[in-house]
Amino acid sequence: MNRPSASAFRRLAMAAVVAAVGLVALPATGVAPAQAQEISLLGTFGDWTAFKSGSGKAVSCWIASAPKQRQGEVKGRGDARVMVNRRNSGGRMVTEVSVFAGYAYKPGSEVAVTIGGNNFSLFTDGETAWARDADTDRKLLDAMRAGANMVVKGTAREGSVSTTDTYSLSGVTAGMSEIAKCGS
Repeated sequence: MNRPSASAFRRLAMAAVVAAVGLVALPATGVAPAQAQEISLLGTFGDWTAFKSGSGKAVSCWIASAPKQRQGEVKGRGDARVMVNRRNSGGRMVTEVSVFAGYAYKPGSEVAVTIGGNNFSLFTDGETAWARDADTDRKLLDAMRAGANMVVKGTAREGSVSTTDTYSLSGVTAGMSEIAKCGS
């Protein structure tokens, strides 16, 4: 499992949130202006927004979306996002799905993702969940392209509260096509 750290995805998620809502007051987000300038908006595709950061071997592109529905109240919960990240890993471009909950998952818990009749189990680390391997990522990405909605169920560390977030997959295929150009 060669996955980026949870803190790396938190930084990407924060940058995506800032860019997606068009905030001008970047210093208030904790993202330094020099860092924020490195992130460019590639476009909006239905309910998904595409971004790019870096260049050459350090390039990373991703699409992100917020849930259309959220169930389960976790005290102090921040923004939730699903991200599809395309980045360089050992000299080749890889595409990975991550779920950013906006709260810390219960240690050792798994996140259940349902798209149509397809079910996936993701491992958790802090506030983020990922597929266990590249094959699961591929199957999850295929289901996202074919589906209409994605339901994500997780359990919070604090109070063991269960949450259910529903994401629209409208525009995910076009967004994935845009980030597929990244690094090529």
